[in-house]
Amino acid sequence: FSPDSQYIASGSGDRTLRLWRVSDGAALQTLKGHKGGVRAVAFSPDGRTIASGSQDKTLRLWRSPGEAEEVVRAQEERAESYQRRLESALKEEQTENARLRAQVEELQAKLETAKSESTRTEPALRADAAQAQEQVAELRSDE
Repeated sequence: FSPDSQYIASGSGDRTLRLWRVSDGAALQTLKGHKGGVRAVAFSPDGRTIASGSQDKTLRLWRSPGEAEEVVRAQEERAESYQRRLESALKEEQTENARLRAQVEELQAKLETAKSESTRTEPALRADAAQAQEQVAELRSDE
């Protein structure tokens, strides 16, 4: 039994250690790692660690169910924090992309305006150039 009597640990000839919840008899974990049958099991006084001894002449230390649940909760909290940071970064990226799209649209509109203005003034420029050429020709003929 764990020191708080909430869990039981059992060793087995199949080389596993099983953790059980006393309140409902639910099997919480099957821990594997020994190469021989598990013959001895003990909780640490603080209930955070389980020691198991095996016929393979090894001793293994495991996190207890309560400790494992704390680790899982901490991992879930880190994952949620990371997800919030990713969502925030995504929103910033989307905002920046929208700003850049608006700039591209504005520049495209300016380009279209410049193109249409250049096609309108091209005939006028040709007429001015033709008139200038005529004036140059007249000046040369006067010489």
